[in-house]
Amino acid sequence: MSSTNLATLVAHCPDRTGHVAAISSWIHARGGNILELDQHVDQSTERFFIRIVWDLNDFTLAPEPLRAAFDQDLATPRDMVWTLSLTQRPVRIALFVSKLGHCLWDLLARQLAGEWNAEIPIVISNHETHRDTVEKMGYRFEYIPVTAETKQDAETKQLALLRDNDIDIVVLARYMQVLSESFVAHYPNRVINIHHSFLPAFAGAKPYHRAHERGVKIIGATAHYVTPDLDEGPIIDQETTRVSHRDAVADLIRTGRDLEKIVLSRAVFLHLTRIRTIMSFSTSRANEAHQHFSSNCFNLCWNVIEQTDPSEADNEQMLMLAYTSAWHWTQRSDKEPRHLSIAYWQLSRVHAMLNQGQMALYFAQRCIAVSQEAELDDFCKGYAHEAMARAMVTESETFAPAPGAIQEHIDAARSHAEKAEDPDDRHLLVSDLDQLVTLV
Repeated sequence: MSSTNLATLVAHCPDRTGHVAAISSWIHARGGNILELDQHVDQSTERFFIRIVWDLNDFTLAPEPLRAAFDQDLATPRDMVWTLSLTQRPVRIALFVSKLGHCLWDLLARQLAGEWNAEIPIVISNHETHRDTVEKMGYRFEYIPVTAETKQDAETKQLALLRDNDIDIVVLARYMQVLSESFVAHYPNRVINIHHSFLPAFAGAKPYHRAHERGVKIIGATAHYVTPDLDEGPIIDQETTRVSHRDAVADLIRTGRDLEKIVLSRAVFLHLTRIRTIMSFSTSRANEAHQHFSSNCFNLCWNVIEQTDPSEADNEQMLMLAYTSAWHWTQRSDKEPRHLSIAYWQLSRVHAMLNQGQMALYFAQRCIAVSQEAELDDFCKGYAHEAMARAMVTESETFAPAPGAIQEHIDAARSHAEKAEDPDDRHLLVSDLDQLVTLV
């Protein structure tokens, strides 16, 4: 797709027949040559999504009449949420960086290699570390120091530079300052950040050192749009890789930085080509990422639970994985009560294994509440009662449950197990109950 005179439409609306035909016919009737078309229907929300790119060289409408005509002819009648991007010149990117340069060098190298239809007019940093190399590569470097006292003035200077250089998007290539809400408001959905995927388990300084101490088995990187909520903007791209006890801290750092470079460059490419947009595709992409992380963490946590004699480090890792899995479940926009119930059950089970009875009881109570309020299936209800009985057994040394309370929950769990539809689910729950009875 060598032309730089392109229109890219990204839209979604309630699903009905004829959307593709209507949009493509509208473009064809005005002299547009369609170059790309991707569409799908989200069955769970019954919404139609489309991304379509066409050549504007022979198009009969100028940019502003184009938008007005599309809104009147198609968007309003079909209740569309849409954006229309016109690529009539290369996108202009400003790179922000602090002391770590791995993402910066990767982005500059890709731009020099011609991978993107983009220009990088300026690199802005709060340190002088990379000036010589950036300038030798032919790029402009601006040093703007930032302290708590000078932050507002520094951002004023940064915004002036962005305005003077006609910047379209800002990429934070390991820029270690938190942007203010007022700064972000100047570039909504146009500031891209990268960070490791240990958040929220290892937020703060030296995450790889603390992750190594806890024996993590997966590391990753996340690229997302910046919003006023720190590190909670819509996810653009993610990647993970497995590590082992053989990897030293230096290995984790090296592998993590490689992932950060790849994920950030992919995120920039996805933004430039409008393949991912905050409006239409980021929610489903974020849900997919949260599903990936929560499932992986859940399974890894269960592997530790099944160990016969876990070490103290294993127990710490098990707890971290359980909380990380639960956190990712709660971040899904389409989260279901069943997901929350399973997350609470796992947290209760882990705390019970660590003889932390009060926390086990807390999450067991949450599990019971969710399963009852949402009228979940018998498998979930049975495990909610199993969690409560196990937590009561764990806490029995400091908390005396009502006479027969533990047995009542065991009996309730067995009753639900008998009604569970899946034989494997039924067998699994009964086996756990039989094991629990030996502890009572």
